Amino acid sequence: MLEGEVIPMHNLHFLVVSATNIDEAIQDADCITNDWGNDNNWRTFLSAFSEDGLEQKILDTKDWGLNSLHDVYKMAQWWVQSDEKYENKNINLMTKAINKEITDWLDWYQIEQYAAYKQEAIHITNLSSYNLFQNEFYSWQLTNNGVTHLTVPTEGSKKYVIVVDMHS
Repeated sequence: MLEGEVIPMHNLHFLVVSATNIDEAIQDADCITNDWGNDNNWRTFLSAFSEDGLEQKILDTKDWGLNSLHDVYKMAQWWVQSDEKYENKNINLMTKAINKEITDWLDWYQIEQYAAYKQEAIHITNLSSYNLFQNEFYSWQLTNNGVTHLTVPTEGSKKYVIVVDMHS
């Protein structure tokens, strides 16, 4: 790696769109996110699934293990619940911070990430039954794993989730 070279980072982001069919949902997501990025930031649409599970479309062959709506739900629930598993460790770190006992910058970074997670999770009433079609998570923070709702449902439309590989 050259000095000053940036290591590319990939993350997944789920875009929820209301449309009359899966192709329209993909097109709407593409139009809405079209201005995101530059030479170093770009996105690849991987797949799309309807909320009722009756429609699906694989758009790219990158294997993230998200080949069904069930897989997408499992991933979103894992994101939402992951920091909860480390609750005691994070509370201990915050106690050390209050007592001015932290000297490692990685501990401060972990506290920062945990605080951001808690800010996002505060709006979700039941973490164990998170529904990506009802709740956002790190909305419009496209460089984080998250869920962003792009459109408001209209009569005759249904909801779709578009799985996006975000490169930043």
